[in-house]
Amino acid sequence: MPIRFDKLHAVFGATFNNRTRKTILISVVQFLFALFLLAGCSVDRQVDFFYVKNAGEVMPVDVRGNASNGTFILLLHGGPGDTAQYYTMMKPFQQLEENYAVIYWDQRAAGNSYGHPSKSSISMDQFVEDTHAVILAVKKRLNVKTIVLLGVSWGGRLGYEYLASSYVDPLVKGWIDVDGLSGYLSTYQASRDWVITTMPNRINDPSIAQSKKDGYQNALNWHQDRPDLGSGGFLDIFGRFMEHARILRVAGLYDYDPDFVTAELGKILGWKTIFFSSIDTLQQLLHATNWHKIWNDSESEVARLLADPAFANISVPTLIINGEHDGAITAALAQTKYNALTSLTATQKSILIYDKSGHDPMIEEPDRFFTDVNGFVAALQ
Repeated sequence: MPIRFDKLHAVFGATFNNRTRKTILISVVQFLFALFLLAGCSVDRQVDFFYVKNAGEVMPVDVRGNASNGTFILLLHGGPGDTAQYYTMMKPFQQLEENYAVIYWDQRAAGNSYGHPSKSSISMDQFVEDTHAVILAVKKRLNVKTIVLLGVSWGGRLGYEYLASSYVDPLVKGWIDVDGLSGYLSTYQASRDWVITTMPNRINDPSIAQSKKDGYQNALNWHQDRPDLGSGGFLDIFGRFMEHARILRVAGLYDYDPDFVTAELGKILGWKTIFFSSIDTLQQLLHATNWHKIWNDSESEVARLLADPAFANISVPTLIINGEHDGAITAALAQTKYNALTSLTATQKSILIYDKSGHDPMIEEPDRFFTDVNGFVAALQ
């Protein structure tokens, strides 16, 4: 994937994490090496690239694909603290770009974003406002007729919050939730129920290797001891949630085929990404591992994140896609969200459970994912 000069902005711009000189030096070496190899190469599939500056943060927006029909898919990536750029290298998103323009936006405190935001601005309300700012910026620069939001994991929660807010743009005609987070409390409870219900059968299955059973037993023991996320400050509560997620991932309970997903992600996150993409890998890693330390830790914000979004306020056609084998964002949680969309009729909402996917259906079942998303978006035009 060709490199862009905008990488210099992410390298030298001030960041949340005050990168060390060593980190900056490594990033500069990465950039110069890639520039040497790729000098003269043009950027493929790119429609527009720009930054949105809002509330102390500078966020990159990369628009790629076919913008001729005016239909744009705004990707709300996972995290908090992930990046949208990884998705540009995934097969179904490249296929979607043949028919529509896809907006890859790095949220604040994520990916290649940088700036000097206050801690109070790292909040759900600010993320919703940022979504609004990105949509306005794209509309100002390009001929937009229809916008479809597509949120993955954390991006699912952000999408619901935006759609339930007063910011909803009239050009937003549809919403796709892919293994999306709900409230942290209900998300945890659904996952815990799944672990306690599912793990005993796996542990007693003679066809499963003991090494895997050890991970299942560890997950079962941990969740049996913790009926909820408990009390305390922000770092206490979300530290437990992150530990819960780590245990699931180590046990291979995020995916239908963990080895396959690891191999596919290796193709995306390997040396080609480090040297031949615009992603500042080290900056991304710092954001992904530090989001909970910089988030607004007020009591009201903790309560907001733990609670579910206002599903009943969603008024645009909605497609929910969820992997049956996702132990973190369970199929049961997806069904609960679907049932909570009470303002939508049966023809305005749909739910698809992928039987050979976990948390990453776009990786485990890419052809089906493309077909379903493409069909949903096409029907909105």
